Amino acid sequence: MSTENSVVIGLVALQGAYLEHMAMFRTIPGVIVKEVRTPEHLEGCDGIVIPGGESTVIGRLAESSGLLQPLRAWTKGNRPTWGTCAGMIMMADNIEGASPQRQELLGGLNCVVRRNYFGSQLGSFSKDVTVGAIGEERPCTAVFIRAPAVVKVGEGVSVLSTVRYEPQSKEAFDQTGSDVVVAVQQGNLVGTAFHPELVPTDTRWHERFVSLVRSYKSA
Repeated sequence: MSTENSVVIGLVALQGAYLEHMAMFRTIPGVIVKEVRTPEHLEGCDGIVIPGGESTVIGRLAESSGLLQPLRAWTKGNRPTWGTCAGMIMMADNIEGASPQRQELLGGLNCVVRRNYFGSQLGSFSKDVTVGAIGEERPCTAVFIRAPAVVKVGEGVSVLSTVRYEPQSKEAFDQTGSDVVVAVQQGNLVGTAFHPELVPTDTRWHERFVSLVRSYKSA
C-alpha cells in the first residue's frame, strides 16, 4: 500500500514488456510496483504504465478482463499515465494506419499517432533522441521496435523528444527523412514511441514519470 513518502506504480500486465519496466522502477527509492490485470488491481495505484507490445492484443485482453473502461476513465481523468510504443498508440485520441483487427483506444492524448511509422520489425533501430524536457543536455538512447510516431500534435500537448530519422525500411511511412515527434506530454499523460525500459543503464524516463506521479499525489 502507498504511504505518504512512497508512490505505487501499476504496470498493465496483459501483454508486452511490463517486466522490464518493473525492473527499472524497482531501482528508484520509494517506488512500489504492482501488476495490473483487473479493475481491482487499479486500487491503490498512484500512476500506471501501459507497456509496449501489440496494441490490438492489449486492447482485447483489457476488454475481456473488464479493465478497458476503467483504464479509459483513468486516462481521460488526466491521472498519471505513461504509454510506451503500443501504450502510446492506445492513449492517442486518433490513430492512422489502424490494424484490420479491432483497435481499442483509451484516448486522453490530443494527438494523432501513426502505427508502424518506421516500418516492420525489420525496420527496428536504436538512436539518440533529444531529451531537453527532462532537463539534461545529454541525449538518451531510444529503442524503436515496430514503433509509432506522433504525426499531429493537438492543443495542450507538449513535445518532449524528437528524432532525426532517415528511412531504413521500404515499409516506413515517411520515405524522405525528417524530424519526427516520438515523445509527448499532456498534463499527467506521457507517451513515448520508443522503449526506455530496454536501456537499463538510463533510468531518467522512469525517474521523470515518478516525479510526475509524486507531484500529482501531493497536489
